[in-house]
Amino acid sequence: MTICYTYIYEKSKMCDYELATDTLCSQVGFALEMLPKNFSQRENLQKLQELIYHQNGSIRGKMAISAADLEWLNQWQKDLQSELYPQGDVPRAKELFVLPAGTAGASALHLARCQAKTVVRIMGQLKRDGVEVSKLLLEWANVVANMFFDLAKTANSESGRAEIPFVSKSY
Repeated sequence: MTICYTYIYEKSKMCDYELATDTLCSQVGFALEMLPKNFSQRENLQKLQELIYHQNGSIRGKMAISAADLEWLNQWQKDLQSELYPQGDVPRAKELFVLPAGTAGASALHLARCQAKTVVRIMGQLKRDGVEVSKLLLEWANVVANMFFDLAKTANSESGRAEIPFVSKSY
């Protein structure tokens, strides 16, 4: 019998995690195609895409995300936020709500943000199920998810597209 993936029929959430990171990596590739060729973060986004594939095997196999990778990601986020918020005050979470919209590239990055959160959620489920998930990898995955928000804002900003604020009636 031909199968599409070696672990496709296993019962644990491990395969779900690997498929979710594969989807995330594919969404980054799609976003790169949708973004303008002169997008300021293209080179870093391409590096992130490759690192997401390394993240993919870092639970079942050898840990392939290093402290240096996390340091690079945190510095990139800090640099990006200093461009987005030049006064130095990153708004609180409630003040950051915007509709996930804008240019095609920004919208693709918002989809990647949602998928990155799904990856984090599955990692939490694996950890609760007794699978060893490193603290570094969990931190990495959370920062990745947050980065896509900043990247979407950057894509809209560079294209002159205004964000559409969202005020929740629930919170």
